[in-house]
Amino acid sequence: MSHRASTGYTVIASLIKEDEADEGSGITNDGSFAPWFHGIVSRLGAEQRLTGKASGTFLVRVSESRVGYSLSLRSRGAFRHFMVDQDAESDADERYRVIGKSRQTFASLNELVAFHQTTAITERGDLLGAPCPCPAAPAKAPAARWYSGFCDEDEE
Repeated sequence: MSHRASTGYTVIASLIKEDEADEGSGITNDGSFAPWFHGIVSRLGAEQRLTGKASGTFLVRVSESRVGYSLSLRSRGAFRHFMVDQDAESDADERYRVIGKSRQTFASLNELVAFHQTTAITERGDLLGAPCPCPAAPAKAPAARWYSGFCDEDEE
């Protein structure tokens, strides 16, 4: 990864962290990213990270195809991807929801994740289980690429 790309990645991570910090979305009490928040990861990248993991293993990532987030889940040997709607213009405290699943809304990604760890996210009864671990930083990767637990694509 070039210095320019590394710098761009750090800026994006910082912007996401600042934007979501007020809502507590994907941020832990110590200010780092939650272990399930993988940041900028493609759908294919999410599937690669979830391959071989137990059913219920999940991650939340920044969506490539739309503004917002996607939740990727390992479910009974397959992958499920859910769009998470984020109504940034809403005056209400409840601004996050899984599109097409229910009208249930949440004040943060953290609350959405916690809810679906005890309430099914699929019609088959799937719950969010353990967060998918972030891959270890390759020895040749610049430090800025791995920002506060925020995962990046594995490709150069």
